[in-house]
Amino acid sequence: MKRPLLLLLVFLSACAANPQQDQAAQEHLRAEPPQGWTPGTATQTSRLRMSEFVHPDLLEGGWREKITFERLVAQPVASPQDAVTLIGDELQAGCPGAQVFKTYSGKENGYLTEVALMTCPRSSVTQLGQITMLKAIAGNDALYTITRAKRVPPFDGAGATNYLPREEIAMWSAYLAAMSVCDPRSGDAHPC
Repeated sequence: MKRPLLLLLVFLSACAANPQQDQAAQEHLRAEPPQGWTPGTATQTSRLRMSEFVHPDLLEGGWREKITFERLVAQPVASPQDAVTLIGDELQAGCPGAQVFKTYSGKENGYLTEVALMTCPRSSVTQLGQITMLKAIAGNDALYTITRAKRVPPFDGAGATNYLPREEIAMWSAYLAAMSVCDPRSGDAHPC
């Protein structure tokens, strides 16, 4: 098994109910960072597991591209639509002119899923533009999010496509589509 995938399973597998139980035998996110990306920040608490991976081509003072995998345990589990709305609202608060385009809402592997493309012309924090694709999945045990973000020079409202052409959007979409939540305890409902 590849080391990044092993790290993801450690960070993202559900283990709150019984920490001694085999983590792969519980609901978990099946995800892997792109080859060659390096681990960044990781957080693990009783409610949140987060792992970031960054593209090796860094900007001065930070990352150029980043992927974040998160698992948030809360009952009831938040809907993926609420998660996308909340993250979009936070983006718009810190980035005048930010836009959120919901690109998919439905079920994947039996779980409610929402995908959105978000653009930020100029972040008030970094002074850079940012393009983000977010996938949120409501599992039975937790809410899972996968975020792929790219920092770019500031742009006007329509300029995002100069930095993320259709071909790259299609690649990001295919990458996120390959990730899913599964639960080996569920039989055929959420197969791994």
